[in-house]
Amino acid sequence: MDNLEKQLNKLPKKKLNMRADYGLRFKLYKAMWQKKADMYVQYFSFKRHLPPLIAALALISLIVVVPGYAYANENVTAVHYLYGVKKAVEKIELVFAFSEEDKQEKQEKFIARRLNEAEILSQNTGVEEHNLALVETINDAMELKKEIKIIEKQENKQIQTLTQIANTVGIKAEEEVLDTVAEALEMVKKAQPDKEKKKNISNKPRAELQNNAIEQTIDIIQDEIEKLNDNLENNGYRNEDVQILNKRLQKKIEKAKDAVEKNNINAASAIINTTAALTNNAKHFLKEKKNNNSKARKIK
Repeated sequence: MDNLEKQLNKLPKKKLNMRADYGLRFKLYKAMWQKKADMYVQYFSFKRHLPPLIAALALISLIVVVPGYAYANENVTAVHYLYGVKKAVEKIELVFAFSEEDKQEKQEKFIARRLNEAEILSQNTGVEEHNLALVETINDAMELKKEIKIIEKQENKQIQTLTQIANTVGIKAEEEVLDTVAEALEMVKKAQPDKEKKKNISNKPRAELQNNAIEQTIDIIQDEIEKLNDNLENNGYRNEDVQILNKRLQKKIEKAKDAVEKNNINAASAIINTTAALTNNAKHFLKEKKNNNSKARKIK
């Protein structure tokens, strides 16, 4: 205001009556006040709209960045709070697979991803939540596998990952974890060429077996278990692990016999499936003795 007064005093003087003089000054001051008022209005208007702007940017970040992070990060497993986002993105990706070839390619990728997630979960099976998530994740992978035909190279990779999971969880794992991993290995191996299938006890669908056929299958499995024990004792596996394996297999056999006696064919068939799967893949769950200077025996 003082500057304005100084500038006005420098202007050529013209005689104005008092009313005209104050009228002119009022208009000048009014213009200056209006300009300052407009500046404050703009400033506070921006401040008022800043929270919604930040919220909008945060929403865009959630929509774009978070799903991208969840989708690409292998550590986002079934126990992670963003896992639902990861699965949702996969479903969207599958919707845009317009050809059968493209669909199969994506499903193959999802199977590999589920098994990698299972491998991460297997490193912490001391936590009940991780055990349940491990079982769920492997089952998801096997359900996807039923829908498509996978080439031998990819199946070899699946066997390698499942073998690593089996060796990580070990023979002391909870029964559901043990059975899930063993049956997954069995399922993948059955898709291998005939030369691979001959290594297994039987590749017939045991759900179709009835009464006497089930009993005969139990006898066959028992013979295979005895051969397996002899083989393991002579190949440097830890005695403790071999004993635990034998107890678990014998317990399964007793359960299967009990189910047959009660004429519960479905239960007997299910137990036989898991027993045969564990027998065929037992070595993957065992550790070698320390003096063998090896963490685990590798079985092809």
